[in-house]
Amino acid sequence: MTVSATSTFWFYISTKATPDLFADFVLYQGDRFVYKQRIPLSKTPGTISVRLDRLLDANKQYRSFFSVSINPQSPSQNPVVGGKIRRIVPNAILNRQLKATVSKRERIAIYARNGIWHATIAELAELHRANPKDVSLQADWSSLLNSVGLGSLAEIPLVDCCTPNLKPYLNSQNIT
Repeated sequence: MTVSATSTFWFYISTKATPDLFADFVLYQGDRFVYKQRIPLSKTPGTISVRLDRLLDANKQYRSFFSVSINPQSPSQNPVVGGKIRRIVPNAILNRQLKATVSKRERIAIYARNGIWHATIAELAELHRANPKDVSLQADWSSLLNSVGLGSLAEIPLVDCCTPNLKPYLNSQNIT
């Protein structure tokens, strides 16, 4: 879940960048294609973020897919990960809690307690990326990743690599 209309997605790229290495990020609402973005993977390996520049409708379920083009001649052999996301509208209690927070860390803790995964990881990752030497943020990052079985990724650098080089595809007629 997320509360953001433009969520951020996080992916671990284990492959060293080459000039032609890219990934495709695709989003569906139900069976309806709604978004595709091609992302160059410079400065990898590392954990990257992909910020969605399409607004997510509230209370709708989306499916996302991220495919690294390691073998463009045989796309079925490319690694793919998928996930689901739903943007929620905070209820009155959650709204009050969020408005009463004075720090980003408190806000992150509220998201985590309420199971709002995308907001939790996005805000903690950004805070951690901005303050990589902060030991307490590193501990929070490790704890969060360990809580979902991803502890091995806690030491992987968060790289700022991936500015889309193509305009997003906004309808299925433009899928390549």
